[in-house]
Amino acid sequence: MRICKLLLILFFSSPVLAAVAGSYATVYFSPEDHVEQRLISLIEKEKRSIHVAVYSLTHRRIANALIEAKQRGVEVTVIVDRFSVKAKSPLLLMSQAGIPIYVWDSDPQKTKKSHRALMHHKFCVFGDDFVWTGSFNWTYEASRSHKEDVIVIRDPTLASAYKDEFYHVQSTSCVSLASYVAYNKK
Repeated sequence: MRICKLLLILFFSSPVLAAVAGSYATVYFSPEDHVEQRLISLIEKEKRSIHVAVYSLTHRRIANALIEAKQRGVEVTVIVDRFSVKAKSPLLLMSQAGIPIYVWDSDPQKTKKSHRALMHHKFCVFGDDFVWTGSFNWTYEASRSHKEDVIVIRDPTLASAYKDEFYHVQSTSCVSLASYVAYNKK
């Protein structure tokens, strides 16, 4: 377990902003706060890197924003759970645009999918300073109808811990999207 010191003082309005010694956090709730547009805005502003670990990524506008970020030279890497690999998923388009897509599958030999563990993370690290995390899945349903939450935190120490988790997940039970699709066609 990694422990990061970050003092967050949260007030009862939305969005919430708390400032502590150069760190801050903003809280958003969907659908009222248009969470997907706030995420797209952060993607559009990032100049260095975006590391995504999210259970479900099916929202095409978010996927297109990631593709555009890659096209303007931002390092973009995505990890999804096998649940996201669906016929109408934008993952193939993202992969064709040069974004490395990894699929987390804890035990591909298990035949009963209901007994397989999930990669249920929902976080993104922007550069070396910002973390986006919360219950928000990157889907239309999450942005339009579900009650979801997001906290965006500016804190380099916390961002580093999330990047460490990203690389840990990537190195354990992940395969490239192409390998996953090829293996599961058998």
